Amino acid sequence: MINIPLKKYDFYYAWASDLNEDTGEGRLARLFLYNFAKNANKKIIVISKDNKYLFYNNRLKIFNYKKKIIKLIFPSYFLGIFFSWLFFFKKKKFIYINYLPLWNFLIILLLSPHTIIGPITGSKIFSNTQNIRKLLFPTLYKLNLFFLCIRFKKIIFATDNLRKYVKLKYIDKCSFNYCLLYLKYLKPLYFYDKTIDIIVYNKTHKNKYNIFTKKLVSFLISKKYNIHCFGENLNIFGIINHGQISNKEALNLIKKSKYMINSGENFYTFFLMESIKYKVKIIYNKKTCPFTKPKVSDIFGVDYDKYLVARIQILNYIYNN
Repeated sequence: MINIPLKKYDFYYAWASDLNEDTGEGRLARLFLYNFAKNANKKIIVISKDNKYLFYNNRLKIFNYKKKIIKLIFPSYFLGIFFSWLFFFKKKKFIYINYLPLWNFLIILLLSPHTIIGPITGSKIFSNTQNIRKLLFPTLYKLNLFFLCIRFKKIIFATDNLRKYVKLKYIDKCSFNYCLLYLKYLKPLYFYDKTIDIIVYNKTHKNKYNIFTKKLVSFLISKKYNIHCFGENLNIFGIINHGQISNKEALNLIKKSKYMINSGENFYTFFLMESIKYKVKIIYNKKTCPFTKPKVSDIFGVDYDKYLVARIQILNYIYNN
């Protein structure tokens, strides 16, 4: 805990739903905090649903804040909207960092004027079981982009997934692939023995391609490949599950891996960027191919919606490399 005299400093105030170092949203929030604080040369008091923090000198420390926010019975972003108005009336500069999916029109419409917003997220790919999302989300994307461009001076996108929904007249207000800044802060690569054939990250989610990953892993294990998994365990005989581990532990596994299987709905995951940095060959869903593709040679795209074709293509790719 830290205790510094507030009157000495000019602070920004911020809301973040997730600051966990071991989640994608948390790492994206910390990346934004670091770059914003560096460019603005300001200290930031960050409020989350469980505590209050001070971000300065590239460090996030628990602030002198004894009373924790109670467990919420509604989505945490409503609390972020509340704080945006609280600091608006106090005439303080406020940042809403995350959670900012483009489909959520309530956040975009209800945030107070002059709020600074963090990276916008969203997927352009939906699995075959997501017919409602396929019909509804593109409409929400276009509508919310209209309001975003009216309400905010600058719009930052975590990836370029949503670029195709941005009208040409608004493109100058937008910047894409903010997450790629993460590559600048990964430590340099040293030599590691590649003792793991394939590594996967598993997270059960309704818009994840979990079934494809599970079937593919089962198939590759039957071909005697050594496969490790972190995140949520995959109930597959022969796989080596590491469970929920820290990012530092995950990096140690990634460094030792020859191939990785990327998420089916989003290309630029932190897992993929770490794999690029540590010379892991990448297998990805070609439907997620970004507008700006990384300049790396060891990358192979297949159609995750065509499992039988994809598994043969992947097997041949691994065999020939």
